[in-house]
Amino acid sequence: MSTVLSRKTLKRLKPTWRKLSIDWRHNCAEIVVLDGTETPVRLGSHTFDFHHLAIIDVQNNNKTYRLRIADNYGGYANYAAAIAAGHYSDVCFRLTTAANQSTLITIMIDRVPAGTIIWAALATLDAVAQWLDFLVGIHEYTEIV
Repeated sequence: MSTVLSRKTLKRLKPTWRKLSIDWRHNCAEIVVLDGTETPVRLGSHTFDFHHLAIIDVQNNNKTYRLRIADNYGGYANYAAAIAAGHYSDVCFRLTTAANQSTLITIMIDRVPAGTIIWAALATLDAVAQWLDFLVGIHEYTEIV
């Protein structure tokens, strides 16, 4: 799997993208996509939305994946609590291109306050372990939720 870049390196590359790796082999355990300290990126921004998912590498092609995205907006203590409350979005996709070709997926999720924690977990339709490397892109806004 790829190494997650440091926050300092990421901001130098492009402030609204973050590279992540997610591994389904660990009982579909969630990862922290944004830890709450990474927003706002731009001074004066109060809200953001998780808007793009760029898949940059995947273990297997021709698989159907589900990426479940949840956040702590509303006071949820962890990923499991947000899921139990129905506060999540699912992004389903099937990759048919070469694993090393990037695929961009647009995601429409409500704006949340800067400092919100975002989690994600990966699942597939079969029981075979899978991993996925991806970048996330956010939009930031000066409006307050």
